[in-house]
Amino acid sequence: MMLGYMCEAIEIIEGCWEFAYLIPEVRSNLVYAKMGAKEPKDVLAIDGRITVVNEMPHASGRPRFGASSHMARLIITLHEHDGSIRAGINIACFPKLISHLEDAAGLSDVAIVKIDRSTEPSKTKKATEGSMSWKAREAIRLAGGKVPWIFYDTGDMGKEPIATIVGENSVQVADWVRRIAQGWVGLHR
Repeated sequence: MMLGYMCEAIEIIEGCWEFAYLIPEVRSNLVYAKMGAKEPKDVLAIDGRITVVNEMPHASGRPRFGASSHMARLIITLHEHDGSIRAGINIACFPKLISHLEDAAGLSDVAIVKIDRSTEPSKTKKATEGSMSWKAREAIRLAGGKVPWIFYDTGDMGKEPIATIVGENSVQVADWVRRIAQGWVGLHR
């Protein structure tokens, strides 16, 4: 069932040419965690991430468990706090897009949170696997103890600013990000 959802989600993203405009330099990854996920091997992700080929979003590889480390740790931390949150995707983060995300969040009555990466503790920054869990916990803290379905960070030295959209399953997340991408491109053509 999870693999089927991931394949459907990939199809949604690959069929949305507008999504190519939202892919960050580090590339996007879509993740979908097992219920009760505790480690990256419990998280289905796209092997090699989502990139752009011939101006279209393209999954570099097939979905497999353990294919993500960063996004997997982030979704695991969010899932531990709210068991209904099992999927997420990272996208580019730039001022005009943030304004669009804030508008979209307001229309759907969804919280959006800004994370200042410069406040990340230095010991977490230096830890090989600490930043993503810190980012997830910080998003929850800034949202008043709830998991925000949209959050973004300001970036920091050597860290690209990234926006993250999360939800209950990969199809929900892919559908939402498709609508965001289509709305964004529609406003800026």
